[in-house]
Amino acid sequence: MREEVDELEPDPETWRQVYLHMKKDDGLSLRIYLLRPLDWINRHGATPGNTIFLDLYEMGAVGDAEVTYLGPCPEIQPGTGAVVTGKFTHESDGTNVVSLQLEGQVEATGVTDNHPYWSVDRQEFVAAGKLREGELVLNQA
Repeated sequence: MREEVDELEPDPETWRQVYLHMKKDDGLSLRIYLLRPLDWINRHGATPGNTIFLDLYEMGAVGDAEVTYLGPCPEIQPGTGAVVTGKFTHESDGTNVVSLQLEGQVEATGVTDNHPYWSVDRQEFVAAGKLREGELVLNQA
């Protein structure tokens, strides 16, 4: 799915918000908030109440997800930078949270141990729980 939107600038006339809910193998929830073009929505049958299959391994989202909302595209502010086309909120029971402190941060951030970070050292995504102290990570899109 990511490849389909990386090079596209969302057009509020032809893009919509899609909210999904997925139950993970551990019984916890994953809430997914996407901006997608109408052709993607139609191709996947992404209408409220329907279930669609997602294959977003790097986001921890593989399996059936229930479409809970389909609505208009929010206003997109002009300017430089990329438009965020997806947000993934993983429910946690607290047992898989690590404290990650990047250089320049005053306080550590609590993230799930499987949260991917781009390791400049390894040139690949690495789960937060597998990062090594001093490893250089890219902290911006």
